[in-house]
Amino acid sequence: MTSEPSLPETSFRPASRAIDAGIFVERVAIEIRQARRRTHSAALVAASKASTQRGRSVFGIRFMRKPADGRAASGVSSESPLRSIGSALGRIPFVRWLRRSRIKKLRRQLKVLDQRMGLTERHLGSVTGQVADLGGRTTDVSIQIVDMGGQVADLGGQIADLDRRLSDRLAAASQTIQVGMAEQGGSLRELQRDLRETRETLDQALHDVIPALRREIMFLQRRLNDSGPAKRNADGAPSTAAQEAANYGPLDSLYVAFEDVFRGSREDIKARVAHYLERLTLAGAGQPDKPILDIGCGRGEWLEALKDRGLTAYGIDLNGMMVEVARSHGLDARRADLLEHLRGLEDASRSAVSAFHVVEHLPFEVLISFLDEALRVIVPGGILVLETPNPENIRVGASTFYNDPTHRNPIMPEPLRFIVEHRGFVEAEIVRLQPFPPHEHLQGEGEDQEKLNRLLFGPQDYAVIARRI
Repeated sequence: MTSEPSLPETSFRPASRAIDAGIFVERVAIEIRQARRRTHSAALVAASKASTQRGRSVFGIRFMRKPADGRAASGVSSESPLRSIGSALGRIPFVRWLRRSRIKKLRRQLKVLDQRMGLTERHLGSVTGQVADLGGRTTDVSIQIVDMGGQVADLGGQIADLDRRLSDRLAAASQTIQVGMAEQGGSLRELQRDLRETRETLDQALHDVIPALRREIMFLQRRLNDSGPAKRNADGAPSTAAQEAANYGPLDSLYVAFEDVFRGSREDIKARVAHYLERLTLAGAGQPDKPILDIGCGRGEWLEALKDRGLTAYGIDLNGMMVEVARSHGLDARRADLLEHLRGLEDASRSAVSAFHVVEHLPFEVLISFLDEALRVIVPGGILVLETPNPENIRVGASTFYNDPTHRNPIMPEPLRFIVEHRGFVEAEIVRLQPFPPHEHLQGEGEDQEKLNRLLFGPQDYAVIARRI
């Protein structure tokens, strides 16, 4: 059997205080009743003795009463005339009336006092009852508090147990979730990596295949047009399709595909030529009335970089398909021969002339004519930019330069600068570009090691940048 919970000592304090208050009120009531009886008895004794007291005072005269043993009061003989006068006065009606009046008045006062004492007693009785009732209620409340304390203790134990179980379950769930997230995170990262690689592969395929297919379609269209009689309009003039087919040379599509494989992507080329932009901007090139002319513009990477910088420029190229590719990017590209186009321009009409990987394709005589015409059409203070493979790098001069079968011969940097200055340009500067990445260099230290790295892994291209006076 479970023992009943013991009540704490503090639980009985309200009840004991209520009992003490009841006892105190009861004692006060008893003392009031005793005082009332004493007062009433004293009043009766005073009234009874009013006529038998030793001495009376009437009109300020004190009369002495004869003692009971018949002896005279001290200092006064029994035969004192005052006794006779007192007795005589006691028989006077007025004196008797006055005595009775005083007794009645005293009795009225006693009655009023008795009424007040009764009211006080009843009030104290009511208070005693209320205190007793309050004590009973306090006892009940104390018992209820003890019961509630037990219930709260039980509930606290249940809550603690529930909290402990909940914490255990949350910890287990959190661990399970973390393990699952780690596993899923690994799978998700692998999936994201696969998707990224697949997307890159598809982007590269689209970047490589779609232009190639487009060029092949154009080439096949040209061959189709060339295989039959030329189509003409009603007026006998060649049709638009025939005119467009005439813009393509027999090797245009081949060279476009070759450039896609060996030249590099469009983004790579734009990154390589970006460092020229600041120099041209500082020179004030690219104004609408004095545009920049790019010789051999190809797919238009340099033209696009100039356009993005807000500079006005256009390009020319003999390859009709290259021109179409550049135009498809919203660029001003025209199919024209180098010398024919320059000779048709006015003097000092171009703010700059650029030629990226062009001079290695030109016979020496054509190179000289090109420089002379460029000097004529460039405005004073204008810029000439010539970029070409750098044969100082043995791997370029002896190997990669000949990847392009249309290359004639490499030109060393110093001879090209000499030729440019000899034709009238000034402040010709050699800028070496595109070295091989450091991880391809020979490892080690020493002067010989540095020379080998410079010869084998040095800049792959260089530029001669000059200015017209």
